[in-house]
Amino acid sequence: MSFDPNRLLLRARGMAVFRGVLDSNAGRDLLTLLGLLAAECPDPVVIANVFGRVWGELTAESENLLPDAWQSYLVGRILDDENAFSLGAERGETLNSAVVEQIRRDLHTLRELFAVDAEVLLEAVESLPGLSGVWAPWRDSGSKVGDSPRSALARRLAAASDWSSLVETLADYYSLHGAGLFGRYRAFRWEGGRLRGVSHPDPVHLSDLIGYEREREPLVKNTERLLLRLPSHNALLYGLPGTGKSSTVKAVLNEYADRGLRLVELSKKDLKDLPQVLEALRSRGLSFILFVDDLSFEEDEIEYKSLKALLEGSVEEPPANVKVYATSNRRNLIRERFSERDEGEADDVHGRDTMQEKLSLSARFGLRLTFPSPDQKRYLEIVFGLARGRGLKIPAEILQERALLWDRWHAGRSGRTARQFIDELEAELSSRP
Repeated sequence: MSFDPNRLLLRARGMAVFRGVLDSNAGRDLLTLLGLLAAECPDPVVIANVFGRVWGELTAESENLLPDAWQSYLVGRILDDENAFSLGAERGETLNSAVVEQIRRDLHTLRELFAVDAEVLLEAVESLPGLSGVWAPWRDSGSKVGDSPRSALARRLAAASDWSSLVETLADYYSLHGAGLFGRYRAFRWEGGRLRGVSHPDPVHLSDLIGYEREREPLVKNTERLLLRLPSHNALLYGLPGTGKSSTVKAVLNEYADRGLRLVELSKKDLKDLPQVLEALRSRGLSFILFVDDLSFEEDEIEYKSLKALLEGSVEEPPANVKVYATSNRRNLIRERFSERDEGEADDVHGRDTMQEKLSLSARFGLRLTFPSPDQKRYLEIVFGLARGRGLKIPAEILQERALLWDRWHAGRSGRTARQFIDELEAELSSRP
C-alpha cells in the first residue's frame, strides 16, 4: 500500500481503544507531520521544524526494541498503554465482541503506522524543495536488540503483516507481564506519592546466593503461593548485616518476574502512605511484594501503626495480591529501653499493654525467617561457590588460606564479607599479566 498521509491521519485520529498510544510528544508531532504532508501545498519550513522535532524525540528514546526508532517507539507505546483491553487482559477479564472487533481495527491502523519507517517518511519529507540530505535515517542496523519478553514480542509484531490477528497474543502478554509501567519495569520505588520504575534493578538471582538454601526455601514457597493466589504470609527476614536478607528478596523477584511478580520498595517514612500504595496495586492482575529494608523503629516513632494495620487487617480487607517482605537486624522491631519501662510503669496506667503492643509487631508477620552469621564451614562454602561461579583459577588451599585471613582482617564473617573477598581476588587476578 502506497503512503497516503491523509488517509493514515484520519484512521489514526479515529482509534478508540488504543488512543493513548499516540498521546505523547512524538506521537502528536508525527500526526501533525502527516497533516502537513497531506496539505495541498506543503510548507517546507514548517515541515522541517516538525520533522526535526520528531527526529530528536525518537532518537532520545533509550529503549531499543527494534532497529528503526519509530517502529521501536510505537511498539513500546502499545505494550505500555493502559486501556480497557490491556488492563482487562492483565486481570484475566473477558471482553465483549464489540470491543474485540474495535481492538482488531485499531491494531490494523497501528500496523499501517508501523509501516511508516525511517525510509518511507524521510522520502516523503525530502521530496520537498530544499530538504534533501538534511537528516540521516533514524535507523540503527547495528543496535543490539535484547531477549526480554518485550523484545521477543516486538520482533513478532515486526514480522507480522496483519496485527488484527494478534489480539490473543497481546492479551497473553498483558496477562503475564502486565500493562503500563508494570509491563516495562519489575521493580519500583514509592517516591513523592507515586510509583517510579527502577530501570536497572539488582540482577542477583537465587543461584548466586550460596549457603542459605534452607533459610530461603520457605520464602520461595510463600512467593509461589502468592503468585497462585493461595493463602500466603507477610514475611520478616531477621539476621545480622551481610547475611543476605535483602539479596534474597531481590533474588526472589528476579526468579519470578516473568510469572507476574513485581516489587515495590518503601522506606520507613513512606509507611504512612500504605493506603495509597495498596489502592494503586489492589486492582492489578499481577502480584506484588512490598519491600521494606532494614525495618526498625525508635520508641517515639509511630509509623509502625500503619504497618500494623496492614498486617493485622483493618476495616478494609488487605489485597490478596500484595504481601510485605521486610528485613531487619533486630529481632524486636521497636527499640525498647529500660528507662521506658520505668517511665511506663510510672506514667502509663496500662504500661505493660503499651509495651506489648510495640514488641509484638514482629509476631504479626506470618512467616519469620532467621539468617544466622555463617560459621567457618559455611563461610568457606560461600567463598568456594562464588569463586567457581566467576571462574577464578586459584589452588583450593591458597583460596582457603586467603579467605580466612580476609575474615580476620575485616568486619566479621558473613556472606557479604565472602563476596567482598572474591571481588578483591577477581580484580587482583585480572590485573596480573
